[in-house]
Amino acid sequence: MREVWNAHRIFRWAQGRFGKPDLLTTANRMKKEIDEFYEALEAGDLEEARGEIVDIEIMLRQCAVHLEVCLHQGVDTKMAINNRRDWEKGPDGDYQHVD
Repeated sequence: MREVWNAHRIFRWAQGRFGKPDLLTTANRMKKEIDEFYEALEAGDLEEARGEIVDIEIMLRQCAVHLEVCLHQGVDTKMAINNRRDWEKGPDGDYQHVD
């Protein structure tokens, strides 16, 4: 049977391993994981990128617990907003909402 690691279980595991890091410390660790993900992409190392994106998710879930955010509900709510927005492509190729 596969173990299920929801946000609260990950948060409790991290507290047991690393003490009680605050939100900013946790967010800083997530930023480091994002940098490692980006570096893997730049190097064309998709296997490494796959591992790093999971590390990002683990840190994101811990941040969500700190903020008392349910990511599933939050994504549904935010995507409903994004779906109603108008989007424009910028000069750098990135899209931004224009409302």
